[in-house]
Amino acid sequence: SPAPAEAVGPPPTSPPPPAPPQAREVHDPGASSASGSSPAPAPVTPATGGGRKERVFVWADIYRPKTLEDFICNRAMVMRLRDMACNGECDHFIFEGPPGVGKKTMISALLREVYGPERSQTKDEVKEFALKEEVIPIIQAKVKISTQHIEINLSELRGYEKPVVAALIKEVSRSTSKDNMPCHRTNCQAIVLYDADKLSMDSQHYICWLM
Repeated sequence: SPAPAEAVGPPPTSPPPPAPPQAREVHDPGASSASGSSPAPAPVTPATGGGRKERVFVWADIYRPKTLEDFICNRAMVMRLRDMACNGECDHFIFEGPPGVGKKTMISALLREVYGPERSQTKDEVKEFALKEEVIPIIQAKVKISTQHIEINLSELRGYEKPVVAALIKEVSRSTSKDNMPCHRTNCQAIVLYDADKLSMDSQHYICWLM
């Protein structure tokens, strides 16, 4: 519903309390959560001034799903992911959709389901990658790291996506691979690539070959 219009003239004696700030992200498919019997708040246009601007995404944070069970959209796919996580099945996944649809939210929920909330807690770091046969010898990239996974945004790699992703895959493989042991949550790490559509077809084929 649209935001209330500004009052013209003297204010009434007992003005009604302002509506709580709300965010469009709450209603995006895949980013909504089950919140009991209360309906999700209607989207509003973000405010442009004062303290209201800082509060505009509070409702989005409150209603953002934390676990796969919390999702009310894409239930069939969510339950399939949950079953795979419970059975310890390791696989490669592609989460696709327009901006704000809830891809990162679902990925975070899947990681919590697989590794648990404690092991999926991330910290921000800047990681260096050595580049062979490239114009620059080293590139630095911002990453999010937990004990069980690493996240990187490919849009920040300035054309060096292929060597960086290849280095990540090889590094994780060396640190987690164990002979004659099937992949399991206790002996494998996840690599999360955001903006994977930035990869060229050549890079995609090369990474598929590595995996």
